[in-house]
Amino acid sequence: MRVARFLDIAILGNAAFLEYCVFLKRTIFEKSALRLYEG
Repeated sequence: MRVARFLDIAILGNAAFLEYCVFLKRTIFEKSALRLYEG
């Protein structure tokens, strides 16, 4: 049980981290795109 719970936490944490990375990339991309568009 303890191992399963640890795996659940690890998987959830990994998913959250990946989502955060995607969010950061999108934010940075949008900011740079806006900057280029405004020129």
